[in-house]
Amino acid sequence: MIRMRKSVAVIITAAVMSFVFSSCSVAKIFNNGQPLNASLSEEELARIITLSVQDKDNVASGFSSIPSSQLDSVTYSTFAEYTNILRTMIKGRGAVTAFRVLPDDIKASIFEKVSNACGIDVAETYPNEDLIEIICNDDSDQKVYFPLLKADNISLDGKAMSDTIASYNYLFHYMNMVYDSNSAALVSILDPSYTEDIYIDSVMRSKADYVIDYYSKFVSSGYDDIKVSMASPCLVRFNLPKVKNGNGDVFTKDVSIINRNGDFFIDDKMPLNPDNKQIFLFGGSTRAFAVGDSLTMSKVKDTLGEPLFVVSHQDPKSGMERVVVCYNGMDLAFDATFDETGNWNGTLVSIRIFGKGDFTVDNSVYVGMNISELMLIYPFVDEYDYVFEYEDGSGKRTISFELDDLGNIVNILMR
Repeated sequence: MIRMRKSVAVIITAAVMSFVFSSCSVAKIFNNGQPLNASLSEEELARIITLSVQDKDNVASGFSSIPSSQLDSVTYSTFAEYTNILRTMIKGRGAVTAFRVLPDDIKASIFEKVSNACGIDVAETYPNEDLIEIICNDDSDQKVYFPLLKADNISLDGKAMSDTIASYNYLFHYMNMVYDSNSAALVSILDPSYTEDIYIDSVMRSKADYVIDYYSKFVSSGYDDIKVSMASPCLVRFNLPKVKNGNGDVFTKDVSIINRNGDFFIDDKMPLNPDNKQIFLFGGSTRAFAVGDSLTMSKVKDTLGEPLFVVSHQDPKSGMERVVVCYNGMDLAFDATFDETGNWNGTLVSIRIFGKGDFTVDNSVYVGMNISELMLIYPFVDEYDYVFEYEDGSGKRTISFELDDLGNIVNILMR
């Protein structure tokens, strides 16, 4: 995206600020508001932007000190809005101490990461740029960059700045719709990310309602808590620091907007089972068993009726008997031990539903169900390769939904 030949670190001190913004210094650069010099150097232009990011009181004087030939059609409002976005990123990092033009290898690494995240070639979309890093007292992982355009002379990059603002505002619009519980508007924001025929209107409404419900239950972060961790033309990322899971653990959640040449896509990965809900096999309308249950042969028969047949063999690894109880369209597998009478008790290790019948998952999901219907129950299961998870006292459990070419469930495996 940019070609660079040097790395420059410029320490910003009170003396530098005095030189740039004191009336005496301005008199050397301006004549009735017009620049006397033909153009600013890269360091001078970078310093003006850095100081405008550091303090909003520098924005007007900073913008007016940039010759029109180096504005790249950037208006004052665009300059002010863009520097304000970067200002939110340096908040809490102490004083701005310096800036530097990034060397080629670091710049290339950043663009590669952004390109991979966005699915576009950033260097091709925003060519001929240098990347400037603003350095603060708190040298944390939070990095703040802005581009400068290198053509006949160095200038602001109007396209990069405008696209960054558009991405930032679109992501805030998404957050507004979530916090306002505006499901209809949220559907229109999410819709561009889901283009296949399976994403019918009811599925999209289900996804939007799920997002709103999740935020209302598990996200305590408000507008003032949002932290901007990335602000680039094609990728803007927010951090939400007050998010909890079903166990009450608090963590930070990332929400991003991807801008592919003006097409916006929300990246806000929803946990599929935030309540850590345990999933059960149902026989008809009766809740039967969950994987991990300890059961006896008589308990299985009392709950589900007489099986078609039962087979067993010894597991050479565990030395236990693997007992498989077979019903019409469904198998239960146990690690079991037998008593002297031939009865067994054991731990249910897997459930497989492979045929249409009375057996369902959670009294709702069945073999033959279409993928669109499945997403009405588990709205974001498509983003987890159709695998639902929860944890119990013995570890992680999974429910996998196998689909045919038409998007219908042909096999359900719980283990």
